[in-house]
Amino acid sequence: GILLEAGAVVDQQSAEGWTALTCAAAGHSIDACKLLLDAKADPTICLTDGSNALGLACVPGSPLGPLMPQAELEAERQKITSKLASLGLASPDITTERVWGAERQC
Repeated sequence: GILLEAGAVVDQQSAEGWTALTCAAAGHSIDACKLLLDAKADPTICLTDGSNALGLACVPGSPLGPLMPQAELEAERQKITSKLASLGLASPDITTERVWGAERQC
């Protein structure tokens, strides 16, 4: 919160595309995700490999799912489900590794 209060750019990206929200989502830091989403962080910003915070929240049982914008989350789930189906995998096969792997094939 201190950096945001000091004017930090919420969606600043590293050379690989990582944002504070992507890092928080990858680390399952619910409090940090809430703080960043309240500050209007964009969960759809992609890393250079095509993955993003929204995709990680699509993993069934992810504590991040309820925090994300639900319309965008559902669209991302459908996109990932289609990609997994094209790889011969069914929706129940969605895991963190497969979600990120499917997104990398964008």
